Amino acid sequence: MANMTRTCSNDPTTREAFRVRMEHQCLQIERYRLAVLRDEGRHLSEDEAGLEWIGRHAEAFARGTAAS
Repeated sequence: MANMTRTCSNDPTTREAFRVRMEHQCLQIERYRLAVLRDEGRHLSEDEAGLEWIGRHAEAFARGTAAS
């Protein structure tokens, strides 16, 4: 794993793709947080929303099929 990280960090294209993907995931988590507030009336912190979203959607997101 360390070798993969070192390789990825040296490739600007790979770093940019990773950054964009993480930004997209953060947006999905924020949308989830707001949807939970709207639909369920639950106030989640960013961390709580992130943990819930990851538990429910991370696998689909990794496959490119996650819904907001």
